[in-house]
Amino acid sequence: SSAASDVYKRQAVDGAAGGIEVSADEVVLKDAMISSSVLGGEKDAGQVRFNVSHLAIAGSTVSSETKGAGDAGSVFLNVATLEAQGSQISSSSTASSSGQPGSITILEAGAGPADRVALTGSQILTQIQGAEGGRRPTNAEDVGQIQIVADTLRLDGSQISGTTAGIGDASVMRLWANEFALQGSEISSSTSAVGDTPGDAGQIFIRGAHGVPSIASKLALVDSEIRTGTTGGGFGGEIQIDAVDVSLSEGSEISASTANTGSAGDITAKVGTLSSEGRLITSGSTGAAFDAGAAGSITLNAPDSISIDRGGLTTVANGGAGGSIDVSASNAVSLAAAEVLATVQGGEQPGGDVTLTAREIQLTDGTAIEAESEGTGTAGAVAIGDAGTESLRLQNSTVSTNAAKADGGNINVQALSLIHI
Repeated sequence: SSAASDVYKRQAVDGAAGGIEVSADEVVLKDAMISSSVLGGEKDAGQVRFNVSHLAIAGSTVSSETKGAGDAGSVFLNVATLEAQGSQISSSSTASSSGQPGSITILEAGAGPADRVALTGSQILTQIQGAEGGRRPTNAEDVGQIQIVADTLRLDGSQISGTTAGIGDASVMRLWANEFALQGSEISSSTSAVGDTPGDAGQIFIRGAHGVPSIASKLALVDSEIRTGTTGGGFGGEIQIDAVDVSLSEGSEISASTANTGSAGDITAKVGTLSSEGRLITSGSTGAAFDAGAAGSITLNAPDSISIDRGGLTTVANGGAGGSIDVSASNAVSLAAAEVLATVQGGEQPGGDVTLTAREIQLTDGTAIEAESEGTGTAGAVAIGDAGTESLRLQNSTVSTNAAKADGGNINVQALSLIHI
């Protein structure tokens, strides 16, 4: 147990910083700092490790940092429960460093899932802040990764983030839990790196508590965001979600974006059911140059059903190539007042295709399915239904392709028995 304002530091100027290890049944940190850092030189910062059953931190910092050529240390929280309020857990390579950040790992001792990880007004971060960050080669496979393994992961006004402005890649995130609940929160990996060898954004994997091939039971986003992005030359990261029940509400969004030459990441979700109320799943490219990065693709697959009400799936490219959208469910796809749009707003690149397949497909209340090109590239094709589609209902909805300066794509609508228009 730590009293308020306690500081435990291992700090070195030119040599290696020592590690910090805390073992106990219960640890409470309030307004405390637990840190291992190197201020220069080529040596590494130390690891920070907690081996406790219950860890509660409030207004506190747990970190490892490098300001030299060495790497930051990793942070390991081997816990049954973690409760963080107004706190930060981080591993960073600062603006003056050419080193790598360490990994951040939260799980129960023995590599099993923690019972509960709850963040309120808190941050879990890995950062490469300098243009030379990540220059030093490493053989470690887990450098800069964020891994959380828990039965329940709850975020309230909190952030899990990996960023890079340097040569090294941003964090790959492996978030494995049976239940995810995000309220006013963000999970993100991004790069702003430029130059000859810019770092890429990391991938985000959301799965069940036992990793591949387990599936999370629930992913609920309320006023929250899961995103990858690049504003530099690096590639945007892929987002993969495996969950039984996925819901987006109150401004929530799943997005992958690029604003430069790097391509946006793909978004892939394997779900039992997906409901999106007025919110977006989008992959976009806003760069207008001839070498602008491409938009990523969106793939949604459900063994049961996909329902989108007043929401949308969009791939948008300004100068780069468009991304495809593929939505498939064994039972039903139902879109009400929704938009599924694959568009290229300029340039010479082609637009992406749009495909919807299910046993039953309903497009109602002004739903728009569209592939379009406003540049000189061709618009993508649209396919609604396939040989396994029994019924298709279109009510006050549109299916279209459009090209202002090139050829429009084909439209193929198919159902076994019934097409209601």
